[in-house]
Amino acid sequence: MRLFSPIQRTLSLLLGGLCLVAFALFSLGCSTLEPQAAPQDAAGHQSVPPDTPPGDADYYRAENGAVLGYVRYTSPIATTALVFLHGLDDQSGWFAGMAKQLQARGYDVYLLDRRGSGINRENRGFRSGDIDAYPTWIGDIQAFLTPLRERYPAVFLVGASWGGKLAYAYSIARPNTLDGLVLIAPSLHEKVQLGLFAGWTVKLKASEEPQPALPLPIEPAMHTTTPTFLDFIEHDPLRLDRASPRFFQESGRLDAFINEHLTDNHKPTLVLLADQDQIVDNEGTLAILQQGDPNLLEIQVYKEQPHALQFDAVERLVNDMDAWIKKQQVKLVPVRP
Repeated sequence: MRLFSPIQRTLSLLLGGLCLVAFALFSLGCSTLEPQAAPQDAAGHQSVPPDTPPGDADYYRAENGAVLGYVRYTSPIATTALVFLHGLDDQSGWFAGMAKQLQARGYDVYLLDRRGSGINRENRGFRSGDIDAYPTWIGDIQAFLTPLRERYPAVFLVGASWGGKLAYAYSIARPNTLDGLVLIAPSLHEKVQLGLFAGWTVKLKASEEPQPALPLPIEPAMHTTTPTFLDFIEHDPLRLDRASPRFFQESGRLDAFINEHLTDNHKPTLVLLADQDQIVDNEGTLAILQQGDPNLLEIQVYKEQPHALQFDAVERLVNDMDAWIKKQQVKLVPVRP
């Protein structure tokens, strides 16, 4: 019995061809090298806070040839570069407000998204919330910072929350590529932990094919209680809400690397802590940082402030960073042309 007439078969082939063309065009758009500076989800939610101008989208190649997107706020006359690393569940767009204000003060600001987060996910061939090994994070940062050394007299790494841990580890591993560190509520020692069951899952499954199945132990209200910013976080289309067992395992190995080199950070470091932080254990974090040279460490505590200082205390944050960096620039003048 004939299921299709010749006309029906022809129409079916044409329709199938059109579908293949549409799919190819869609895939090309998803895999383009140029990231969107302020992506939106289907409901129109943006990945930068309200009333914040998005920066310029760009990309670079990592050591292994992978293409990573980032966002920049730059000008032709800046002589100091600030490179931001975001936290565990957030993404570079959360620092757009800070970046715009710092740019207005004469800095070139670069907001990086790590592999598997923000604008560097499946669209670039990375599995969301996953990493093969923690040295890959170090290598990605080095690939970005190395060319900046040829363009700027001063380069500072700015790490926030979990990104502060990564920035600190990077400073120990690759000290010659930067002039100083700014750590914003750095999670070198956390209050939030994986539950017992999830912890065993990490140990048992980290060596298997990674699946981003473990929820991150962070709620939006831990970042801020300001309604505008809380609403933004809850609806951010790029916020990460889960990660692979392998990610947690490699984050633990990053902790172990830091603990093995507690006295090896030799870069001036500004530490900005939130007094009401629900994510970071401030005392534990300071105990780690104070193992290094105390003459290189400056600590400031923001009273009555939650974790996300970049939202709730942005003006003071920018002022404090600007003043501290200017002091470091003066010290660098006799050493570096």
